[in-house]
Amino acid sequence: MKQFIPVLTNLNLSSAEISLYLLLLERDSTNIAQLVSATAYHRPRIMQLLATLKIKNLVVETHVGKRTQYKAASPHVLVERAKQILHDTKHSLPELLTHQQKNKHKD
Repeated sequence: MKQFIPVLTNLNLSSAEISLYLLLLERDSTNIAQLVSATAYHRPRIMQLLATLKIKNLVVETHVGKRTQYKAASPHVLVERAKQILHDTKHSLPELLTHQQKNKHKD
């Protein structure tokens, strides 16, 4: 799974988010206690990572009785994330070029 780390890093995932997402990909569904046991992270850190992965649409949360279960979202979400990053970059490009030109005239 180490071959995926550069790709996931380029999609603005931290190393901790990457390790948790890859772990979740290996499992069908899991809870916080199981994630704590499988990682070197404490419960508060796991909760924080799950929250950020949920914001990035990379984790799906379900409730089974009183227990909350987590699973990785489909890796297809990563393609959508890459498309969004590309879109945002293209959208910012004209302004960045204008900023570059202004600074060249100052030198």
